[in-house]
Amino acid sequence: MKKILSFMSFLFATFSLSNAQTWTPFLKTDTVTAGEFDDAHPVVYHSSFNSGMENNPWMVFERRSNTESMITAKRFITNSTAWDTSVTIISSSSIIEEQRMPDLAMIEYSSTGKILRRTLAAWQEKADSVWNIYYSTITDDSVTWSNPLPLTSGTSSNTNVRVWPFHDSTFIVSWKNNNFVLYSLLSPSSITPSETLAVSNFDSLEYDLVFTYSTGAIIWTERDTAGQIIFAQRYINTYPSFSLTEPETLTARGDISNPRFASYASPSYGPVLYESSFNGKHSIYLANGQDTTNYLNDPNTDYRNARTYTLPFITKPLAKSDSYAFDLFVVERIFANDSSLLFERSTTLHDTLRSTGHNRDACIGSSFIYFPQYASYGVQIVWESNRSGRTHIYSRSILMPLGDVRDKNGVAKNFELSQNFPNPFNPSTIIRFQLSNAATVSLKIFDVLGRELQTLIEQKLTTGNYSAKWDGSHFASGVYFCRLQAGDFVQTKKLLLLK
Repeated sequence: MKKILSFMSFLFATFSLSNAQTWTPFLKTDTVTAGEFDDAHPVVYHSSFNSGMENNPWMVFERRSNTESMITAKRFITNSTAWDTSVTIISSSSIIEEQRMPDLAMIEYSSTGKILRRTLAAWQEKADSVWNIYYSTITDDSVTWSNPLPLTSGTSSNTNVRVWPFHDSTFIVSWKNNNFVLYSLLSPSSITPSETLAVSNFDSLEYDLVFTYSTGAIIWTERDTAGQIIFAQRYINTYPSFSLTEPETLTARGDISNPRFASYASPSYGPVLYESSFNGKHSIYLANGQDTTNYLNDPNTDYRNARTYTLPFITKPLAKSDSYAFDLFVVERIFANDSSLLFERSTTLHDTLRSTGHNRDACIGSSFIYFPQYASYGVQIVWESNRSGRTHIYSRSILMPLGDVRDKNGVAKNFELSQNFPNPFNPSTIIRFQLSNAATVSLKIFDVLGRELQTLIEQKLTTGNYSAKWDGSHFASGVYFCRLQAGDFVQTKKLLLLK
């Protein structure tokens, strides 16, 4: 391990202290785009390796007019807690070259002593009846997206682009071509030749992909020899080199579609959400290992396109399902003339957004944005709706105090130091704790030899839930420890910094 920097470097470390005991979980709906264009398929920073909180994150989406097809972007301005009024055109072409279905990821990396963030967008582009994958990137020290570059060439059926951060400033881009799911590693200096992640023996239909720091997983549906649609999955080891486990078949089969990992933020690769109309109505099912649950058991309503965000440190069961707890869940409810979005917060708070036209294709952000007016953190949800005659993008912020545990009166029940999030992290992480009584609090960081490296908090605090941010930019990769002392209470958690 590299030598720890001197004490003066601690002055550059940042931390925040917040006490968020009350909040409004569902904020108002914002109109993100309007005007003469049709905007569709929004994706907002849904996969990232970062500090767990984002400043000015990007969203990408399709834009169409009568003569043009474009891939465009908007930025969320954190200080004003609103979307930028301007639209950035990443790629534009005539209508005969269709551009669609963008995906987005971001990653933090070190460069010349600074921590930079690189964002990559990839999408499908059709020219002369041939589909190919294109991509563009932007960094925090840039003002424009790079010129679009082709990732594939000469193929005919590229679909379902997925983008994931991999390591340093390298991304994994995957796509489906005929019955194959392929991937390439894409860095600023090179593109690896495409490799096969999963091969269907018969008719491969849909797939989804998730990655953490050293492992990943892929799921897909395929039609077997009897004509039934089944799930298959395999796990992906990425260190020290790529290796794949043997495909295994999940128990769910029949009329199934749209498989999605339930949480991109969680280090767990399951469970999986999918759609089925077993009971005459289209519903959302949850496959967790070999167990299957009808998550939305409403025989009178059609549900589609479920998306979730799950914090990995929920400390008590809050779910409808016995097998898993969602902290944030959004799904389309289909009616005769329109579709609404059903929002759930910790499966105990509900809100429905319904309007003329169809509200669909919701995407949940995977990082937190701080909302100072509520002293709380929020996650962005974006979706499309044609309520105005044209299809436009809408957004809502969901406030999510991290892993809150309270009694019925909203009071913290005991002293507790929660596991930091994210963990592993690069370069910073959020450390949460709760106090059941007022106490003099000390929150400190130590190395593996027990040497005190930094004091994050040293003061008297009242009863409540608190959070602090530790920035490890000036420290080497490795194991560290966070110790909370509140009066006679002492608790320690292990932190893993990976660069």
